[in-house]
Amino acid sequence: MNHAQEILQTLTEHFATTANVKQVFGDPIETQGKTIVPVARVMYHVGSGWGGRRLEATEGGMGGGGGGGAVIALPVGVLEVTPERVHFERFNSVKRAGILVGAGFLLGLALGAFRSSK
Repeated sequence: MNHAQEILQTLTEHFATTANVKQVFGDPIETQGKTIVPVARVMYHVGSGWGGRRLEATEGGMGGGGGGGAVIALPVGVLEVTPERVHFERFNSVKRAGILVGAGFLLGLALGAFRSSK
């Protein structure tokens, strides 16, 4: 395994242990005959690279490498589990709300322009 692969492997292992649903929300909650299971979208972005004058940099050789990444965990909703059914309850998204407000604003402008042209 080359150095870039080692960096990428280390980053991936670190992210896998640091960002998951339990770290974001905690354990499922059981109450009144229901189990509430938190649902999140966890995204990993990783990258690494290695370069230099020689293919394999040795002591004193000119080469360098590095890596980095990010983890993003976003709440999506909850699963409500009962003996009768399983129901997914989606959380309202700020992005979705912004899109709806923007669309409503544009629709209002269009209607206003249409009325004033008559």
